[in-house]
Amino acid sequence: MAEPAWANLLYTPNETCFECDTKTKYIDFALRRRLCLGCRKDLIRFKPKDKRTGLGFNKNLFDLVPYTETGGSYSGRSGSYQSYWRPDLEAMQIKVDRLQQKSREEYNDFLKTRTLEVADILDSAKDLQSWHINKKRVKDVADERRRDDRYNDIVERLVAAGYRRDEITRRLFSDEKGVEGVTRLTDEAWANIELKLKEILDFNRAERIKGRRRVHTMSHIMPSCDRSCLFRSSSSRANFSPPDNASSVLRQHPTSLIYRSSLT
Repeated sequence: MAEPAWANLLYTPNETCFECDTKTKYIDFALRRRLCLGCRKDLIRFKPKDKRTGLGFNKNLFDLVPYTETGGSYSGRSGSYQSYWRPDLEAMQIKVDRLQQKSREEYNDFLKTRTLEVADILDSAKDLQSWHINKKRVKDVADERRRDDRYNDIVERLVAAGYRRDEITRRLFSDEKGVEGVTRLTDEAWANIELKLKEILDFNRAERIKGRRRVHTMSHIMPSCDRSCLFRSSSSRANFSPPDNASSVLRQHPTSLIYRSSLT
């Protein structure tokens, strides 16, 4: 694979599928292609368990073409399988058929050379995949730091505009796309989001004030309510309290007190 092709695979700014131009970040380093899920479903073929079937190809062809173990879902199956890019199989089939028409020695030399090339491709694919994962991890960390820097810049500008630091929270701006960016906050970008952020803070401040007023009002209402309820409860107990001689009356006439109470 030539250097321009590698550069296009790893660093293309478009990040599109090599087959259909669909946006995708997926790179298969064994197949050396950037592929979308749709093309993988259409063009990747699993290696048959019975080599005699060969999916219509020469049974020895699978040793001459690199395979992938994507673990993705395609052709109705998922998991880690030895899978082949169908156009590679087709191209190799044509090449093998042509070489078989030439000398036996030339054909055998090709088989040996190509087998080593495939082994080298598969070994390098593992290293490239690890490099790609680490590269993405480093990028994610750097992007998170840039997002924090942008947000902190926004906070400082709002504090300078008169807002308190403790009333500015990231959660309030979660729906604002201009806040969570990875680029430096320019004056032009700030002008586009300044008014909206201030409106959010003003609304949130007004709601807090309303809430405090409700709490203050309830704190004055509840004590008077408690006193009136206590007064009514005490009055009720006084109205229905038994007479002073209730105990002696009950001993002499157990039912008389109940009868008298029912009359009052």
